[in-house]
Amino acid sequence: LGRRLEVGETFGPARDWAWHKDAEGVTCAYVSLDGTSVPQQGPGAAKADGRMATVAMIYNPIPEERARWAAPGGKRPPWQARYQASLRGQATLGEALRRQGAQVGMDRAGRWIAISDGGSGLEDWLRGNFGRVEAVILDFYHASEHLGDLAKAWHGAGTEAAEAWHADWSHRLKHEGGEAVLAALRRLECGSRPSAREVWRQTVVYFENQVHRMDYPGYRARGWQI
Repeated sequence: LGRRLEVGETFGPARDWAWHKDAEGVTCAYVSLDGTSVPQQGPGAAKADGRMATVAMIYNPIPEERARWAAPGGKRPPWQARYQASLRGQATLGEALRRQGAQVGMDRAGRWIAISDGGSGLEDWLRGNFGRVEAVILDFYHASEHLGDLAKAWHGAGTEAAEAWHADWSHRLKHEGGEAVLAALRRLECGSRPSAREVWRQTVVYFENQVHRMDYPGYRARGWQI
């Protein structure tokens, strides 16, 4: 498989996907990139350092309104995705993923949108390799996880108070956006415990760095995936 990829082979039929449309009636193609740690095992089951695999994706997510069954017996649209992965870092994936995109008619989609977890260098890679990308959206669930960490540090992991706080602030993030939540976080008094205050500080810094990717009400109003 590696040798076939090295010589530029692209797998799967060359057939345009039926790209889903956003609220403006424009067809949208999505691209994403992320890193994931892969546990390793040495000879004789010995402990070994993990490795970081980078996974990139071209995909055609189903809009929320189409994901629901329209009627009894209605047909749900298929989930479509093409993946490219490497143990040699994100720099090796651009050309191969562009070929995958060409294979499914990405160039003929009216709009390109990117989603990532905001990791270092990911937005530069996405914009550099897919120049038509109009927006790089911070994955909503990743942002919500940071609010969850703060809820646990402040109210205690597994408590009803932590779960309620996390649910409330995630709802605010989705419906009011990152700017509003960041302003509210800055005003927050999260007790005197040093550990909670440190998590609060880290959360504020995270939102400050990522807020330009957190216009979730605007994205959702345009019918974009978050």
